[in-house]
Amino acid sequence: MAWTPGLEDSELLHGSTSYLSMLHDEGRNMAYAAALKAQATPKLVLDLGAGTGLLAALACKAHEGTNAVACEVYDQCARVAQLVLKENGLAERVKVVNKVASDLEVGEDLPQKADLCVFELFDSQLLGESIIPILRDAQARLLRPDCTFIPRKVKVKAVLVSCPKLGSANVPELRGAAWPLMLGQMGFDPYASDKEGPLCRLSEVWDAFDIDFANLPDTPCAQTTRLRVSAEVIANAVVWWWELDLGGYLHSSWTKAASSDDTTPARHHWRPCISFLPERRLEGNDVAVTAAFNDEGVWFAWGGHPGVPPRWLDGVTNVPPERERLLMASHPSFREALMQMGRDAGPNPMLLPAEDFLCLKTLAEVVKVAQVPLRPKAFARLLERGLWPEGFSQVDPEAVASPETTVIVEPFMLGEVAGVSLQVMDRAIFLWRDFS
Repeated sequence: MAWTPGLEDSELLHGSTSYLSMLHDEGRNMAYAAALKAQATPKLVLDLGAGTGLLAALACKAHEGTNAVACEVYDQCARVAQLVLKENGLAERVKVVNKVASDLEVGEDLPQKADLCVFELFDSQLLGESIIPILRDAQARLLRPDCTFIPRKVKVKAVLVSCPKLGSANVPELRGAAWPLMLGQMGFDPYASDKEGPLCRLSEVWDAFDIDFANLPDTPCAQTTRLRVSAEVIANAVVWWWELDLGGYLHSSWTKAASSDDTTPARHHWRPCISFLPERRLEGNDVAVTAAFNDEGVWFAWGGHPGVPPRWLDGVTNVPPERERLLMASHPSFREALMQMGRDAGPNPMLLPAEDFLCLKTLAEVVKVAQVPLRPKAFARLLERGLWPEGFSQVDPEAVASPETTVIVEPFMLGEVAGVSLQVMDRAIFLWRDFS
């Protein structure tokens, strides 16, 4: 696919954060391309959440007699999609519609109901982009009854773990939230890792649940599985990820390396997640774990709840933190906890920030000098936006902090700094130490 020369990343919505990693995820793109090519020639493809129009273009490239409608709500992405499709000779076959999917109309935006629907409206937490209600509406109004879906299904896989450093505090923001982390880069292998470390595997990998996109379930849903734990252990989290079935082609959100360095264009867009449970001592017997989901998210609970276990605590976690990080970062109690971390850190600490960098400004109010492991591109972006605090210094993410350096870990560190965590877990100051 050709790209328009001169278009800078900043002209794309999310272009400087996660959006480009999705476009450059070669494994994802190749899996979708192979699945679309393997289909019988569709008359009309509906691409939901089309972004720059890649999936609609792949469908039309694979089938000469196919046309497509690419629905994209963000006007900047829709304009880029029109340019990309024009450069690739597909402007006459792919209609870009700058609307929310629920506003599409057959006869106005679509010439007829579509017989193939392609989408990748998934975040690392799987359901945070509302794919279930979007598909439910599309099936009712926009798609033929025999419509083919790419992907066809998704399966959630999970493993019970012990994560004492990250899960021992009673922090409301941990409950019900699924946090995406580069767990493979941190040395964790869900099929083999049983060594001591930031995460310790306690069970075999199990299939938590699956969703058939052609036959959407009524939500919320829950599925309980009994797991064998072979020793006396303390469990407090579930590591989980998902696998897309694209009709014979599989694509997983599990990866050992979830982002590129500055010289490698290939990236992995999605990450495995960790969901925290109330700490429980297990004594080498069976234990029941429930996986639940609704139209907006996935969560886990210890078994024994009748029906679907609650996700949020009334009056405590009414706002899903993974979707409202800005609110979380600006909340007075969260800010005070961050500032207390800074006051405790001593001179020139190393800071491991979350990759949205929302808390840099708050920490800079207390920590006047700090080292931050960042790759040059991320550092340049922060400088360009005026978000880099004076007195902070960039260090190589591969560098190991000296033994006397205090490390501040702001949940949840991702991206550039995940590889540092193995070196510093035993001497880090964590936000949740005093925040309860």
